[in-house]
Amino acid sequence: MGVGVSVAVLALGAVATDIAESGRSRPGRFGGPTSGTSRSGVAALISGGMDPRLVGEHAVHAIEHDRFFVFTHPELSGLVIERHGTIMMGLEESAAYVTRYQAHEVDGDSIHPDHRSSSARG
Repeated sequence: MGVGVSVAVLALGAVATDIAESGRSRPGRFGGPTSGTSRSGVAALISGGMDPRLVGEHAVHAIEHDRFFVFTHPELSGLVIERHGTIMMGLEESAAYVTRYQAHEVDGDSIHPDHRSSSARG
């Protein structure tokens, strides 16, 4: 059942915007404006970034073609592969734990008392 809503994850690399200047307008309740020196590194990084219009066009194209992930900088794929490996390791560790628990190899006392069944609380 379609509801007419699309969702996408836009994973950005450096995009040539003025975001490094946003600190000059930071409200006092959040620490007030930042100095130019703290923004210089960010400004240098994004100054050679991708044109924001290209990012927008790419995102619209992806949404129109039902793409969930939208990557602006495929050359950063190594970071995605690394994160995926970390996620997979976590899944494997969790699966091994659950398997051991189901085989009663994990001590029931290691489970938080609030999460044990009433018969296990004894």
